[in-house]
Amino acid sequence: CGKQQRQQRQWQQRHRSVARPTRSRRRRIGDARRGGYGPGWRRMAARQEAGSEPSFTAQGNAGGFASGDRVFHQKFGMGNVVHVDGDKLEIAFDRAGHKKVVAGFVSKP
Repeated sequence: CGKQQRQQRQWQQRHRSVARPTRSRRRRIGDARRGGYGPGWRRMAARQEAGSEPSFTAQGNAGGFASGDRVFHQKFGMGNVVHVDGDKLEIAFDRAGHKKVVAGFVSKP
């Protein structure tokens, strides 16, 4: 009688109607329950608590650029201003191609 019950339990465990989450999904669920989603979220929360400003804030120097100016962008590198439309610049970067960038994110070298 005990063998049949054990076999029945084993069969039920193998043929559950509810799928068990994968190992990575269980880990993410555990992280969420502990109050975080990973190291990136923890870094962001620490920065917010410390009150530090992000390093990529726009400066707002829109008026200082004209077509043909040489500019530097932190991510895209050096480039030439092709077109100016208010505070939006179209820039031909040396390695990244043509991009539209807000003027506050570039500087004159």
